[in-house]
Amino acid sequence: MPLGCLASLFGIRSNAAPASRGQQGAQQAAVPAPAPASLPLKVRRDFFTRDEAAFFEALEAATADLPYRVLTKVRLGDLFDITDKVNSGATRGRLGDKHVDFLLVNTRDHYRPVLAIELDGVSHTTEQGQYRDAVKDMAFRCGGLKVLRVPSRTYTAAQVREMLHKAGLDGV
Repeated sequence: MPLGCLASLFGIRSNAAPASRGQQGAQQAAVPAPAPASLPLKVRRDFFTRDEAAFFEALEAATADLPYRVLTKVRLGDLFDITDKVNSGATRGRLGDKHVDFLLVNTRDHYRPVLAIELDGVSHTTEQGQYRDAVKDMAFRCGGLKVLRVPSRTYTAAQVREMLHKAGLDGV
C-alpha cells in the first residue's frame, strides 16, 4: 500500500523487506528515514524587537511581587485545545504558526493562563496583519482568554502595572 504525502514529507518509507511466512499479507511497519546530518539554521541575533524587549522588562518588573510568570512568544496551538474534533484540521490551519507576544500565567494555580498581551506595531496596520489579528482575537474570544492589545512603544513598569490593573488581574 503506498504511503501518503505526509509520510513523504516526514521522510517515512515503507519497509520493502519481503514478508515472512507467518506474516504473509501483513503490512510491514513504516520505518522513519535517518535524521538529517545538518539543517540550514543559525540562532537569531535578536529574539525580541527593541519594543518587545523593553515591554518584557517592564512587564517582569510590574509582576515581580505578584503570582504571575511571563511567557513569551507562545504558539496558539500550544495554548488552546481544539474542542471540535471533526473540524480540528481547519481550526489547526487557522491557528497555523500564530503566537501571542506575552502570556501571563498564574503560578499559584498550576500555571493557568490568565492574560495574553499583544504589542501592536506597524505590521498590524497592513491588511494581512489585520487579518492575523482578527483570527487571533477570535481564538482568544472562543477560547475564553482575555487578550490585551497595546501599541508598540516603551512603557514603564508603573504603566504596565496600571494596564494589568485595568485588565482586572487580582493582586495588581
